[in-house]
Amino acid sequence: MKLDKIDKRILEKVVELAECQAAVIAKDLAGLRTKTVIRGWINLPDPPGAGNPDRDKGRWKVFVTITPYGLELLRRDCRSNEEVGSS
Repeated sequence: MKLDKIDKRILEKVVELAECQAAVIAKDLAGLRTKTVIRGWINLPDPPGAGNPDRDKGRWKVFVTITPYGLELLRRDCRSNEEVGSS
């Protein structure tokens, strides 16, 4: 599966900010899409299984972590971009 631009940026931000609140990610990436769209991705990641919203850490707060599957998608995307750049 190939990540689109917004999926990749969200996953990169989740890695960069490690277990941060979904609201922080949505605010940081608001220039790419609306906060509502980004929050929707966090609640139902596309591709499915790439991110993990955790609602158990605090009341009214959603924290996000990347799954092993999401990390693998990022690695594959980086490798494919390197291959395209080297040709």
